[in-house]
Amino acid sequence: MKRIRSVSTNGLSEMKGNRQRTSLVQNVVAGAILAAGTAVPSYAAITNAGENIGTLIQEQGYPIALAIVVVALIKFLLKKAWVPAVAFGLIGGILLFVISYPDALKTTGQALYNVMVK
Repeated sequence: MKRIRSVSTNGLSEMKGNRQRTSLVQNVVAGAILAAGTAVPSYAAITNAGENIGTLIQEQGYPIALAIVVVALIKFLLKKAWVPAVAFGLIGGILLFVISYPDALKTTGQALYNVMVK
């Protein structure tokens, strides 16, 4: 008589874990879109819509970006992934600086343009 081999369920549990992580990411993104969708109309008045959206990004974008950078850095540091943590910290710092001081990006771009083109 042949024996029936048992089937390993490790692959199934890994797939289930990936689905749960994907579901979590999708829920976080959907929540961020809902939060932005409720906040944007109050800033997007008919007059000066560009200035109002810029103000929205500066006021609400900075804390959101800061939270994302901190969570990602904690994740990298817990995994002891030092190089990605440093790289993400530098990129996140630059992003936070640009959100805080958008005029600095314009000044830097103009300086680079003057050096390269003129």
